[in-house]
Amino acid sequence: MIIDYLREIVPASRKEIKARLPENMPLWGKFRMAHGGDSIRSMMASSKKRVERNMSFVRVRDSPFSFMIWTEQFSMTQLELIVFNRPKVLYGRVEKVIQCQLPDDPAFGIFSGKLRLFAYITPCKTDGKDASQELTFYHTETAPIITDLTTIRAVVGRVQTTGGITNRKQWGIIDRSTALVRTAFEHEDLSDMDDDDDDDE
Repeated sequence: MIIDYLREIVPASRKEIKARLPENMPLWGKFRMAHGGDSIRSMMASSKKRVERNMSFVRVRDSPFSFMIWTEQFSMTQLELIVFNRPKVLYGRVEKVIQCQLPDDPAFGIFSGKLRLFAYITPCKTDGKDASQELTFYHTETAPIITDLTTIRAVVGRVQTTGGITNRKQWGIIDRSTALVRTAFEHEDLSDMDDDDDDDE
């Protein structure tokens, strides 16, 4: 999977990448986002012996290749690609983080000799919906993916519920990662409550 991912961002072929990748890659179980960001605990580091908050579900950019183009110097043709291939929102469970020290080799282009951190994630099937903007549920997961760790934006919560047309169990995504998210309150008629208080006096 790492080979397929790198094939999209470096000039080398799959065969060249495979021959040059390090044989051993350390795994990370936990990490914290910079500047006081969220702490994320992958499933690899989650305890099975005690009850703890699940900190492995995250908000991710669905197009990490496009995300990274903005951080490097590319030709105009590739910059046009980023406009066309605009990132979407994706949610998923972080299984583990893989540390990959790329060798100092021209095959890796601008990433030659650089340390890359990859997130191994199992995505939730949410059809690209943004849970910070609309109600977003899922009941199935898709095939695991490899993405750059920098594409993870925040930890998200989940609430299990049953309902809808099929009345099946599903999970609702709670995403409070943007400044636009606000708690919503519904107006209720409090007249009955006031009457009850009067009777008690």
